[in-house]
Amino acid sequence: MAKAQKTSFETKRYKKPDGTIVYLWQGKLHNWDDAALITPEGKKEYWLFGYQYTKDQWTERKRDVNGIPPAKDPKFETRF
Repeated sequence: MAKAQKTSFETKRYKKPDGTIVYLWQGKLHNWDDAALITPEGKKEYWLFGYQYTKDQWTERKRDVNGIPPAKDPKFETRF
């Protein structure tokens, strides 16, 4: 009988010897809270589920997933 794999819904933070900070979820670069890769120089890269985004794209993607109601979302116009 196969052993069930334990799944983790937590993002793990790792610090590499060169000072780079990496956030991984299931082996992929991922962080909902901030950049998933931060270099010692302070450069930030935004990743979700292993796909890289610009900061604006990351913010928009995060907003879409969090489910902002259409009444509060600026991309929808009120029709009343």
